[in-house]
Amino acid sequence: MKLLELALHDFRVYGGRHVFDLSSSSQDKPIILIGALNGGGKTTFLDALQLVLYGMRARCSSRKDLSYKDYLLQSIHKHATASDGASIELCFERGARGTKHQIRVRRSWKATTASVSEQLEAWVDGKFDRVLSEQWEEQIEDIAPHRISHLFFFDGEKIEALSEVGQSEELIRTAVHALLGLDVIDRLSDDLEILRRQARKAGPGSEEESRISAEVREERERIQAAIAERKDRAAELRRGWDRAQLVFKASEERFLAGGGNWAAQRIELEAKQGAARAEVENVREALRELAAGCLPILPLRTQLEGVRESADREVRGQEQSAIRGVIQERDRKVVMRVRSAGAPTEFVALLERELSADVRERASHDDCPAITGLSAEIRSHVVRLLDEDLGAAGSQTERLLERLESALEELIGLDRRLQAVPEQARVEELSKTLEEKRDQKTRLEGQLQQIQEDLGPYERELAVLTRRYEAALEKEYAAASGDDRVRRQRERMQEAREVLSAFRSEVLRKNLRRIEAAVLECFQHLVRKSRLVSNLSINPDTFTLTLTQANGRILPRRDLSAGESQLLSVAMLWGLGRVSGIPLPIVIDTPLGRLDSKHRTNLVTHYFPRASHQVIILSTDEEVRDNRLKDLEPSIAKSYLLEYLEDEDRTSVREGYFWRT
Repeated sequence: MKLLELALHDFRVYGGRHVFDLSSSSQDKPIILIGALNGGGKTTFLDALQLVLYGMRARCSSRKDLSYKDYLLQSIHKHATASDGASIELCFERGARGTKHQIRVRRSWKATTASVSEQLEAWVDGKFDRVLSEQWEEQIEDIAPHRISHLFFFDGEKIEALSEVGQSEELIRTAVHALLGLDVIDRLSDDLEILRRQARKAGPGSEEESRISAEVREERERIQAAIAERKDRAAELRRGWDRAQLVFKASEERFLAGGGNWAAQRIELEAKQGAARAEVENVREALRELAAGCLPILPLRTQLEGVRESADREVRGQEQSAIRGVIQERDRKVVMRVRSAGAPTEFVALLERELSADVRERASHDDCPAITGLSAEIRSHVVRLLDEDLGAAGSQTERLLERLESALEELIGLDRRLQAVPEQARVEELSKTLEEKRDQKTRLEGQLQQIQEDLGPYERELAVLTRRYEAALEKEYAAASGDDRVRRQRERMQEAREVLSAFRSEVLRKNLRRIEAAVLECFQHLVRKSRLVSNLSINPDTFTLTLTQANGRILPRRDLSAGESQLLSVAMLWGLGRVSGIPLPIVIDTPLGRLDSKHRTNLVTHYFPRASHQVIILSTDEEVRDNRLKDLEPSIAKSYLLEYLEDEDRTSVREGYFWRT
């Protein structure tokens, strides 16, 4: 994937229409450098790329806790007419089966009386593609999978956050799950858990279950009381709310990834599927009607043209033969008159020879043997067949075949989308979880003063309580259930979960080595210290990163300097991106803000020119300047400067960079 052009129209600070040409004529110049002061539109540029590609699932930093529709409405430039809306248009190049195609996607939205109306349109090689437009959410996963997009689109704050212990483990965990497809295994395990719960609910109940539930409620009330006693811990209050927000977003991601947004469209998809099938059958019936007429003769059109041409020559030959008879009779009378007039014998003989020669020459040009022997009526039928019937049948057949191809393509796409719609039980579980997390987030917004300083003990106690509750229910159910079929079903489900767990562990074990090698190579390339770290390992259970020096000593992460920690974060993103095997551009917002001079130089000289086939850097005036700009310049294809015009309350875009416009 290579970005060619990005056009923003009335999107946030970009009032009016602004076009970024992101193409490069040389592979040695992969960098697009975009400079702006804070508030000039750098982050908005990054948000726009993600929004046009992923829509509701985009990780836009400016969205915060807004709903998707509210975010779209607030993203319309404040001086634009809301009913006219805003749009983002991205053109990129993609290689497929040895052929390059140019894809243009346009996401637009506008305010309506009810809420907001959004539209997505896609073109391939300049031709509007209806199927791609309707199925963009699924098709983009083949081009630039959303699950790994955070490895290619990120900002400096993320680099700094990843340098903290705990954040890097979460990145590796998320990336490994996405790269290796472990999320599919986890979903299967979750589905088995749903079945297990359903089987347990179907089993015999007892007062014991109610007693256990009451005990759990009492324990939870005790924990909540402990939290309420720490209302004065204001610092932890904000962290608690932020955590709830992250949990909700994670649940929303799982809901969308699990097909929850498609399930609501099932009825509409099934209706479209029925219409597509009807269209296919209608077209096929029309083709059958054509086949019952003159269509089978269409392949013989060339031969029929030859028959018509031969018949036409025969007719012309017959006409010329009749004309020659008339000429010969005229010549005979002329010769008789000349002879009667007493002309010399030599002159009469010469005249007679010349006239005969003229007749023979005409005969040599016009003679055409009768081959077809077609009558005039049959010839007229052949002419009408060629000039009218076959031409109309051919044109109609082409139109019908185009309709058939389009209908079949749409039908295949609808079948695939319907197959991706999960079972109702799975959707209900995901929806229930999402609603629970949404309610929890809403409650926390009003109860932030009740969150204690350290949530760890509370979470551990709650986890222990949940395990006790589950274990007690299992024990009670197992004792009360005498149904062998139910028991065998539970055993098989447990066996299946164990197999999935073993398979997951094996996949991790085999692939973590590749990830470790890639991250280590990238880190050594960035720090330029071969003896600092000689080995790197990732714990498959906790995803903790362990660094080992050449002498075998473990190097604690805290012993790294702040710059080295951030370079390690960059190496993680770089290495994971390389292991993905998907050639995507890298877009980095404010990547050098918190690095010292030495490590900034390392990143500029050793990372940016090699990070990917296309690298878009969004920089302030203090990050890339002077010698670093000089070092980077041979790799820069284009540069832009974003300037916020305070009087007009919008950002303007022009070619160039700070001090070079």
